[in-house]
Amino acid sequence: MAEPLNLFGFIFDTDKSFYYVALFALVFMFIWGCNLMRSRDGRAFVAVRDHYLSAEIMGVKLNKYRLLSFGISSFYAGIGGALYAHYLGYVSAEGFTIMMSIQFLAMIIIGGLGSIKGTLMGVIFMVFLPEVLGNIVGLMKMTDWGNIPMVVDGLAYIKEMAIGLVIIGFLIFEPEGLAHRWAQIKNYWKFYPFAY
Repeated sequence: MAEPLNLFGFIFDTDKSFYYVALFALVFMFIWGCNLMRSRDGRAFVAVRDHYLSAEIMGVKLNKYRLLSFGISSFYAGIGGALYAHYLGYVSAEGFTIMMSIQFLAMIIIGGLGSIKGTLMGVIFMVFLPEVLGNIVGLMKMTDWGNIPMVVDGLAYIKEMAIGLVIIGFLIFEPEGLAHRWAQIKNYWKFYPFAY
């Protein structure tokens, strides 16, 4: 078991205190990512992602920016992994299941590929989805549905099925994710009541 996080003499040994460390890391990394995407390197990342051949013709060095994007994404993953390891108190391969990988993929798909704000929206959506499903399952257990053996046995798999259905639904009906929908809502109210 690892020792609790100690920064400048402050010991973060409770969930509430560690929440502030994770929140600070989230805000800092979000602001840094947004500023990075506004920079020259960020525009080069977008150009390489969208159409690498056009980017190369315009003078963007593909190898440099591919390596740089790999390094930055590894840095983000390392910060997340370090926070997760400190939260758990140990590091083990069993903590990273296929279900966790699917949830991470769902967060990105639901939020919107290539959008930092969309990633946060996807995370919020995927955190609240099990909570809402837990309340629905609790209500189902209190009704006549809770007496049917097939329903009771299937309740354990509702979370997994819901995540799969949500991913499929977003891929079909909103492939650009919540960030695109949010931009459309913002633009609608920006020009309301005139469509132009």
